[in-house]
Amino acid sequence: MKTIRNLLILIGLFTEIVSAAAQTYTVKTVPNDHLQNASDYVTNPDGIISFDTEQQLNELIRATEDSVSVEIAVVLLNSVGDEDIDDFGTDLFMSWGIGKKNDNGLLFLLVFDQRQMIFRTGYGVEGVLPDVFLARIIRNDMSPLMKEGRFDEAILNGMTKVQSYLLNPETVKEILYQDELKRQQEYRSTMKDIGRFYLGLSGVIFICFLLFYYSKLKGSNSNFHKYESLIESRGAVIGFTVFFPALMILFAILYFITVNRLRNKPIACSRCGHAMHKLSETEEDAYLTPAEQTEEEVHSKDYDVWLCSNCGNEEILGYDKRSVYSACPNCHAKTYYLAQDRVVKQATSYSRGKGEKVYDCKNCRYQHIAPYVIPMIVVASSGEGGRSSGSFGGGGFSGGSWGGGSTGGGGARGGW
Repeated sequence: MKTIRNLLILIGLFTEIVSAAAQTYTVKTVPNDHLQNASDYVTNPDGIISFDTEQQLNELIRATEDSVSVEIAVVLLNSVGDEDIDDFGTDLFMSWGIGKKNDNGLLFLLVFDQRQMIFRTGYGVEGVLPDVFLARIIRNDMSPLMKEGRFDEAILNGMTKVQSYLLNPETVKEILYQDELKRQQEYRSTMKDIGRFYLGLSGVIFICFLLFYYSKLKGSNSNFHKYESLIESRGAVIGFTVFFPALMILFAILYFITVNRLRNKPIACSRCGHAMHKLSETEEDAYLTPAEQTEEEVHSKDYDVWLCSNCGNEEILGYDKRSVYSACPNCHAKTYYLAQDRVVKQATSYSRGKGEKVYDCKNCRYQHIAPYVIPMIVVASSGEGGRSSGSFGGGGFSGGSWGGGSTGGGGARGGW
């Protein structure tokens, strides 16, 4: 019997050794239970603590996160091989991204075969959970109980102390202050990035407009043609100047000075070569045809009349303006417009309707009527309206995720 008992003991020891070797974890193989169940913050694959204690810890951590938004992960592993627990804890923290964007995460890691445990804090809680405080919890509240094999009580005791400290009104105030400070820093950083992008884009737009400007001015074209080429982009220049004023104001000043000079700079007479002078609005009417005067009256075109005082030669330059008018098919003046759009016969659900578009010319009074068809009115079937949109039933996806936090290696370490 004694021999059998010794054999059983040896088999048990061998089984424990084999089991321990098989349960050596790397950062990639540690089960991230929180991804499968959003309410599970404890990773305990080797059963170092009981299921009841796991549940108590999950409730404690959830209540803490709901109150102060600190994300806490508890990881209890049999072995990480020869890996140093400090390095392993930091790598695991960063791999999982414990903590939200303001880095308010906390990791408690225990490695059984090394008889070591650590707290690892995210950047956002380093100020509210000092290393010396966490070291005191390990030394006074956890290690003594673990030496007696009371792991459930030790870990629950330590995490309860952490929760009590985090829920202290002064600590809550500090956490909220750190959160607000982090948000302000992120906002300032974002605004700086936007500002740099905006200035860079403004520079690119400014250079593009300059290249466009010089491309239109080069060559031997007359001032009239250069003006016509540039004025087409007037709306774009104004629009970009409104949204990108930093540099575009400079270009807009250059642009409008140039177009004004091109239109008003004296031109040479085509007969004698002398400089011609531009007539005033009242003076030029004597040289314009009735059609041209009508175009100016309706603001579809603008005319400049140049007169040579040496030989009496005259030159009339016409500039198109944006308007509702187009060239009349009868007199060709830009005074043709849609005067009326009328319904002759209403459309119904069983017959098409008729309409007419009436075009008039303000110069020669030419009129054209263009008939068109109005489609029948389509009535929706009442059977289609009874449908209601479906919705997904049953339970929702219960998985969770950590917030993407990071750590600088702050925290505390201890053994038993």
